[in-house]
Amino acid sequence: MIIEVAEYLSACPVLEGRRVCVNYLAEDEDSISVEVAKSRNSVKEYADGGKMRGITFTLSIRDNFGISQMENKEIAEKCREIENWVEEQNLKGNLPVLKGNDLSVSVGISKCFEIVETKDFSARYQADIELIYYNDGSSSKH
Repeated sequence: MIIEVAEYLSACPVLEGRRVCVNYLAEDEDSISVEVAKSRNSVKEYADGGKMRGITFTLSIRDNFGISQMENKEIAEKCREIENWVEEQNLKGNLPVLKGNDLSVSVGISKCFEIVETKDFSARYQADIELIYYNDGSSSKH
């Protein structure tokens, strides 16, 4: 599922042309990674064995920090654009295409971007993305 989410996020115009890594954020500026933050048990269970589930992914971006006020504003705008894109895609019904018996129901930002680490002239910006999906109950793999 994480690979499908990484592919989905790579379609964001702000991230286009940049590789979204899985579970690895390089030290290079402009590196991007997605990893599983937490998985919830069933949100709702149905009589037919199907379950609505939720999983949270952390999207991390390493970019410039502190070099100039203008560059800091630019990265803040990039982060807002990514958040807006995810929300717009959800409203349009353009959701991650999952494999197997899982079907995306909604995707959204559960925690907006914030700086979680600074190093020299770069920072790690992170946001949490929550994916709600339906599993028909015929497979317990996520």
